[in-house]
Amino acid sequence: REARLEISLKSTDAPFTYRRALKEFEAPYFAGYFDGDGCLSIWFKKNWHPRITFAQTQPDALIELHAIYGGALFAERVRAAQHRPQLRYQLAQRVAVFALLRDMRPFVVEKRGQVELLFEQYRVDMSFYDGKWLKDQLSEMKQYAMAGGGEKLT
Repeated sequence: REARLEISLKSTDAPFTYRRALKEFEAPYFAGYFDGDGCLSIWFKKNWHPRITFAQTQPDALIELHAIYGGALFAERVRAAQHRPQLRYQLAQRVAVFALLRDMRPFVVEKRGQVELLFEQYRVDMSFYDGKWLKDQLSEMKQYAMAGGGEKLT
């Protein structure tokens, strides 16, 4: 794959440059991790920003995500003696989030509705109220899935 991807964010064109080339098997692999342990959200600071987070006790995939897309890695403190330490990965740069989602999109199953909703509704310049609605919709989809109902589609 090429090490550069141009993505349109509906109100701005922003280039993303991979830190290293994405291997053919990695997008489906990352999509499986995302479906199981990933979290897609948006947060507000002057405007709305998408964010992806993962937490794992096996750090290999998170280290590779960081090597390709950037972001931040955090060692989580162990709360009980029987728990293994976790590594948390956070990706909050808008163009990197959309590059990762675009790469995983064909392979995401459990969280496909959340990914599609973000692609359909997210705008760089959306109002506070539109962003709040999108944040609430993503949250509702997560809660529905955690309650055992699969993923609720809007």
